[in-house]
Amino acid sequence: MHPVPRRFVQRASLVAMAFGAVAPAYAALSLNVAQDVWSGGFCSRVTVRNPGTTASGAWTLRFELPSGQMNGSWNGTFKLESGTTFAVTGTSWNSPVAPGQSFEVGFCGTGTAPNSASFRISEAGAPAPAPAPAPAPAPAPAPAPAPAPAPAPAPAPAPAPAPSSDLSVPATGQFKLPFSVATDGRILDSQGVAVSIRGVNWFGFETPDLVAHGLWQRNYKDMIGQMKDLGFNAVRLPFCPATLRSTGRPSGALNTSVNPDLANKTPLQVLDRIVAEFATRGFYVLLDHHRPDCNAISTTPQIPGYTLDQWVADLQFVADRYRNVPNVFAVDLKNEPHSTGGSGAFWGTGDINNDWKLAAERAGSAVLATNAKLLVFVEGVSDNGGRCENPDAHWWGGNIEPSACYPIDETKIPRNRLVLSPHIYGPSVSGQPYFGDGTGFPNNMPAIWQNQLGRFMGKNAVVLGEFGGRFTDKDRQWQVKFVDWLKCKGVRNFFYWSWNPNSGDTGGILQDDWQSVSLDKYNNLKRLWDGSAVDTNVCR
Repeated sequence: MHPVPRRFVQRASLVAMAFGAVAPAYAALSLNVAQDVWSGGFCSRVTVRNPGTTASGAWTLRFELPSGQMNGSWNGTFKLESGTTFAVTGTSWNSPVAPGQSFEVGFCGTGTAPNSASFRISEAGAPAPAPAPAPAPAPAPAPAPAPAPAPAPAPAPAPAPAPSSDLSVPATGQFKLPFSVATDGRILDSQGVAVSIRGVNWFGFETPDLVAHGLWQRNYKDMIGQMKDLGFNAVRLPFCPATLRSTGRPSGALNTSVNPDLANKTPLQVLDRIVAEFATRGFYVLLDHHRPDCNAISTTPQIPGYTLDQWVADLQFVADRYRNVPNVFAVDLKNEPHSTGGSGAFWGTGDINNDWKLAAERAGSAVLATNAKLLVFVEGVSDNGGRCENPDAHWWGGNIEPSACYPIDETKIPRNRLVLSPHIYGPSVSGQPYFGDGTGFPNNMPAIWQNQLGRFMGKNAVVLGEFGGRFTDKDRQWQVKFVDWLKCKGVRNFFYWSWNPNSGDTGGILQDDWQSVSLDKYNNLKRLWDGSAVDTNVCR
């Protein structure tokens, strides 16, 4: 099996972290530098935060890149200033930095990653702090001390559902739940009519911000209205356990002058209000357990300090809290189960500690015992160790092939409640052998998609939980061909990644100003529902 490169975005794992020092005389801004490094490449993510009570000046971020080359960046304008020094200036929405605001600036590249200690920031009118000196050579230099990670949720039951007036959403009749899965894989409403789920991912609740992103700049109702105007009718909302438990108030990422009705609410109460607003706009909602520690996408549902029991309890809490909300139709049990270096999540091992199938059956059964009206979204794995899979590389959560040999137990998750929900991406996220020169790309892709996805359609409900990309160069070719193939297969249910522009490897439907639409990307996507011509040769 090919090793599967991971995706590096705000939802990615923090495998190395250090704080960049900021001279108080020059700036009130703080930096948090996170680096993810793999063989031949890297991604650097810098979180800039204004902890003060006044706005900052226009900022410039500098760093040294002595032996690497950038191939993608986000949320800033990057310029080679001199030698190996790069200077990054902000955009209209993140410079100056509002009091309490935080955001991410980042880039990916090939070669050697920059030294975390070389990042420094200055405001207009102040000299830039000098870069930290390079560490003296040593056989095994000690890493810079990392900040203490956010504490994992305590091993306690999920909180009791507190009453929320926001969840008293009147049933208008437009949501014909519960949905069910027909024997041919179609998703039907309560009247037996096939539904069309035109979904988009809006992330943020699963991050340390504990709130949907973009609310530092725009009103949530305005954004939901824009989603509707563009033709979407469903949203996937990622969350993490702290979203459910935190008693604090989101700060920095939530501008209450723009969103006054979200002031003084906990993250869970903000989630309630947003779910309710989606209901008033006619949107179906899929709730996605995305990260157990709100920082990293884990290989398995459990991590140190967060057990399988806690994961199941949190899913039951969500299923119960939204049981009477008319637009919450499904729960995605876990985002992107995967394996790395021969360990992590697989499908069909027989050990619940690393068998995603068994873990999903346990959680799905508990969810349905709590709220039988829900559909249960079960993602795939990545590499499965050669068990019941084709050799072409899969993405995290993208490998549903082993379900052909090790099907989900229908006594745990009945077939009419089960949705297989793979994730799939193109060249802007990571290279794969089948994207290379001499492979016939992109015309080689339909056969691969048929093996990985198409052969399960018509037998199971298959709903893409994530797909997307930058829509440049080869990625544009990939997305156009993929939409051609989906149209040919008659696919009508999906969730595109993402609404947010601040997904580093994919960008979003919105541009960096959080207002303008990436029209090329959007116009290609909307071919899935606009009635345009279908090329029936693509999926033969």
